[in-house]
Amino acid sequence: MSEVGFIEALNSINQTKKNIIRDSNSPLVAEKLYTPFQVSRSLSYHADSILFVNELNERGIKPYSVSNLMHYEFLLYVIPPKKRFAKWIKPDKEEIVEYIMDYFKINLDQAIAYKNLLSDEDKTQLTKAYKSRYQNQRG
Repeated sequence: MSEVGFIEALNSINQTKKNIIRDSNSPLVAEKLYTPFQVSRSLSYHADSILFVNELNERGIKPYSVSNLMHYEFLLYVIPPKKRFAKWIKPDKEEIVEYIMDYFKINLDQAIAYKNLLSDEDKTQLTKAYKSRYQNQRG
């Protein structure tokens, strides 16, 4: 096993319980490929594993210089095997933010800042202009 990706790490922690970092051809490279943030975030969506992930975040990573291998092995040996599937929470996008992004050709963060600066009248005008332009393009 030469590659330790996010999905492989989650599968080994949740289901197979095989240490894929130590069993790989080059454990040092495998440890560098392991991403603690993504694994912790994914496991934090489940009630039976969130407390373990929280302990790692609160006590482990910064103050005690927990390595990627230590992070992985802690979760591997502490979390009971179980099939865990959860959808990632995505931020809701408002229609007006989409219009602002398209009209001004800016990213999401900038569009949200623009939205906060626009008055209700400006937002209404932008919505009308965007919808009329979209209808003209379609028909």
